[in-house]
Amino acid sequence: MRLTASPDTIANAASSFQAGMGSARYQADAPRPNTGTIHAATGMSPIRFLQQLRMERAIEMLETTSLPFEEVAYRVGYRDPSTLRAVIRQRLGVGPRELRHRARSASAAKSVRGRSEAA
Repeated sequence: MRLTASPDTIANAASSFQAGMGSARYQADAPRPNTGTIHAATGMSPIRFLQQLRMERAIEMLETTSLPFEEVAYRVGYRDPSTLRAVIRQRLGVGPRELRHRARSASAAKSVRGRSEAA
């Protein structure tokens, strides 16, 4: 499931979420993120929204870089790579290694097709 709201709506919801989470980290009585805004914009709870953003960025990195999975997990905000691995497997039905393999296979197939069409 990809996020389908407009990029501006998603960015505003993400900003609201991050601002609320940032203040909550330092003040126990700080207001929580506006969950209604996030849900209205995305149809997801704030945590599901954050997981989706992280997962989409991780997938992009797995498909386009050769960074180790642990580094990808860290860069998208997970301290423990096993958490991201579980989220990807739960949502996509495959693990990160298979996801990366499929992306590379698809890329190689495009490259071969492109060369044969140019000939």
